[in-house]
Amino acid sequence: MGGASAPRIHRLLSARAVANELRPGARISGSEIAAGCGASRRPVREACIKLAEEGLLEARPQRGTFVREIAVSVVKDARFLELDDRLHAFLDRLSMLRSSIIKPVERHAPNADCRPELFENAGS
Repeated sequence: MGGASAPRIHRLLSARAVANELRPGARISGSEIAAGCGASRRPVREACIKLAEEGLLEARPQRGTFVREIAVSVVKDARFLELDDRLHAFLDRLSMLRSSIIKPVERHAPNADCRPELFENAGS
C-alpha cells in the first residue's frame, strides 16, 4: 500500500502554510493531497485534524477545511524550530564522524600520543 504517513503529511502542509504556499482562506482538498502524496485520505484527515488543533487550518462543517491566517510569531517559531532541528542533526552527524575517526586511532595506539585532546587545538 505505502504512501505518506500522517506525520509526514502534517510536516508538509505545515511547512507549506508557514511558507505562505497555502494562502489564508484557501480550501484544502484532502483527495488532492492524498493523490499527490500517494496516500489514502485517512492520514490526510489525521494531519488536517492536528493542524486544525494547532490553529493552522480551520474545519468548517459541511463546507470543508481552510487555511487560517497565520500570525507572524507562529512563522518565526516554526522557522526557529526547523533551524534547531537542522542544527541538532548536524551535531549528531559531527559526533558520529568524530567517533568514527577517534576510536580507530585509540584502538591501534592506546598508549601513544594520539589522544583526541591533542587534536582539539591543532592548527591554532
